[in-house]
Amino acid sequence: MADRGILMSAPMVRAYIAGKKNQTRRLCPVQPEHIVSSARASSPTVGLWHVLYPWGEGGHGIYETEEEMLKEYVPLMLGHCRYWRKPGDTIYFKETWRTHERPEDLRDGILFRADNEFVSIRNSRVAADRWTVANNNRKPGDETWRSAMLIPKWAARFRVDVISVKVERLQEITEDDSRNEGILSELLHPPHGYDPDNFHPPGTRGYVSGLHPFPKGKIYPTAKEAYAELWDSLNEGFSWETNPYVYRIEFPFKESPCAKQR
Repeated sequence: MADRGILMSAPMVRAYIAGKKNQTRRLCPVQPEHIVSSARASSPTVGLWHVLYPWGEGGHGIYETEEEMLKEYVPLMLGHCRYWRKPGDTIYFKETWRTHERPEDLRDGILFRADNEFVSIRNSRVAADRWTVANNNRKPGDETWRSAMLIPKWAARFRVDVISVKVERLQEITEDDSRNEGILSELLHPPHGYDPDNFHPPGTRGYVSGLHPFPKGKIYPTAKEAYAELWDSLNEGFSWETNPYVYRIEFPFKESPCAKQR
């Protein structure tokens, strides 16, 4: 079994903690190129598909149709998925963090930015040594948050089983899937429920991406539209409009805290 880290933004961590998230989408490492000649430009579904594969000795594929391309592309993407290879694999969440000594009882632990939760280390020599190494990698008194990329595996507080991984186009996401990505609905009250360009009157519900504390930020009529905003904020160069191929990764909803420290 493999245990791999996956970056999680603060809004998505909070959604998971609230029991509202059991899916995440990540870019496939290779994106097919759809080549449409000027003679066929009137039909976006007609044209050659080109895929450049970087693995092994390299190589590329030229396909007449998207269906033909997907028969080879999907198995290759699943075989090279960095988050999952076989049943029993797990992923742990890589969050913004820092080492912290709690002043009231001098307990050592990890502080997480998403919800400011403090998780103390285990009472063992191994845990203390790990924490000391991580703590010594910053200047004394430095309370700067540290990149999620740098969190040690032992410090991750959430570790989940991977239920399934699929390859699909980003815009294939459904309303239910958008909500399972952590998009939340909010009950709207004046003045947040109506403006000349809004979609419904006060007292109804709208969807927010979670990028800004409600009621700040844009309110959307569908969870899918709110998810598009969230995606664009995290995936520069592969916007919602480009409709890239992604991994759809599913894991259990949060029910109880996992084993947080080792």
